Amino acid sequence: MKSMQKVGVLTFCILAVCAGFISWYFVTIGLFHWESFVKIDPIFYNVPPVLWLVAIFTLIAILVYVVAMLIWKRGMNDIRGALQQLSDGHMEKGREQAGQMSADFKEASSLIIDMERRMSKQADRSQKLMEQWAEKESQLKSEIVSQERNRIARELHDSVSQQLYAASMLLSAAVNGKNQDIEALQKRCEQIEKVVNDAQNDMRALLLQLRPIQLEDQSFKEGVEQLVDSLAEKHPLSFSVRIADAPLSPGIEDQLFRISQEAIANALRHAEAKEISLYYDKFDQFALLKITDDGVGFDRKEHTGGYGLNSIEERAEEIGATTRIVSVPGQGTSVEVKVPIVKGGEEDDPSANR
Repeated sequence: MKSMQKVGVLTFCILAVCAGFISWYFVTIGLFHWESFVKIDPIFYNVPPVLWLVAIFTLIAILVYVVAMLIWKRGMNDIRGALQQLSDGHMEKGREQAGQMSADFKEASSLIIDMERRMSKQADRSQKLMEQWAEKESQLKSEIVSQERNRIARELHDSVSQQLYAASMLLSAAVNGKNQDIEALQKRCEQIEKVVNDAQNDMRALLLQLRPIQLEDQSFKEGVEQLVDSLAEKHPLSFSVRIADAPLSPGIEDQLFRISQEAIANALRHAEAKEISLYYDKFDQFALLKITDDGVGFDRKEHTGGYGLNSIEERAEEIGATTRIVSVPGQGTSVEVKVPIVKGGEEDDPSANR
């Protein structure tokens, strides 16, 4: 707007100067007879003719300036209205208003129409991307649910179902056995009790894995303490928990919580442990999570991908952490996860997105 005002003022000055030169020229060559003009009213006789012409051309310049400003203001209002329509999402109305601009603003009109076309294409492209993303997300969720169902079904068949079948066979043998002494019957009952306890532990471990993956507005410390309290009421186990109140970002804490669930579930199913220890703390350059048990242990060479180790390692890799799993037959297992602290990263703002 300021640039247009400058153009108008410059036009006004040019017309005024031209009026002065034209007046001087007319008087000089004698084409303008001032005496005959002022005979109408002698009061204006003392006014120089040049001033009369300057005044006339000045009025003309003012009129030209006012008309130009009105035309320009109307065009600017059209542009502003068209842009407002585009901003409000009314593409067709914006295009119609741009098409109604005067010839002086046709270039701006074409730019607005081109902008409308680009915005329409971008909106259409965004909608298609959102539809594709929603479709892929739905497919991915379905695949994950299907895989998890298959895994649980396989676990139930390979562990709980087989153990219950074995218990059933032992009970059948005990009931149908003849001439059994008390000692043999007691031994068979102990076997049945062990099989049933194993099946119960496997079932509880599977139920533990079905708990929510995310902490749901809890800190890692609160989530682990609640998990341990719940398990201590149902399992004849001793838990040692040392979890520092040192929060990380929500995404990292969710993965550490899931790793803790996996490690505890493995100890319940396979370790025959009497005590499980959980330790967590954050240092200058890393955070450390360590889960240990005093169970039977295993040889990692023989069980490279078993006991849920792959799941623990994959979850650690997703957050850039390293894992160290040490197990000694007869002495227990230790799972250690070390998470690097990125200065200036999202770990520095643990409350974000929580």
